[in-house]
Amino acid sequence: CLRLPIDVDIYADIITILPEREELVDFVPMIPVRQLVITRHGEEIESLSELEDRVVAMVRGSSYESQVARYGQTLNFVPQMLYVASTADMVRAVVDGTADVTLQDSVLGFDIIRDYPKLHLGRPLGEVQFLGWGLARGDAGMKDLVSSFIHLARESGAWEELWIESNETGYLDYLALMGI
Repeated sequence: CLRLPIDVDIYADIITILPEREELVDFVPMIPVRQLVITRHGEEIESLSELEDRVVAMVRGSSYESQVARYGQTLNFVPQMLYVASTADMVRAVVDGTADVTLQDSVLGFDIIRDYPKLHLGRPLGEVQFLGWGLARGDAGMKDLVSSFIHLARESGAWEELWIESNETGYLDYLALMGI
């Protein structure tokens, strides 16, 4: 659930752009993502219907919770959710066995696999979503400034350089890997 102080001008962290969040803040889209299933090795999920028999670690109100709930509705089951406080706790619940599976966006997923080699990163799920910076609603000047900053970072090569430093692969390679 997105909670921002009233006097925030910019939320300089990337968060998933969702319709309910767009009612609170304006966004500048930055990074396309897909959600990935994370399980322990040897317990991989081949079909979304297998979520019915698994405990799914989740943060209440997150884009991940929305996605799992949609799968449950589509496949006619009620997911077994284990609600935790943070996305890091979602991963720890799978590592320690209190949950069987969790979802993470594709950017975080690669970091998780690097940090927890006993976990398995499944195939991309669902539609492409975007991570973005949240801005105070109606501040067109700030939105233009942030959009220009991101555009210049991409044009200058700084975006690619920072992406490789943070993710150990190129941005275009990431997009291709996610089928974006």
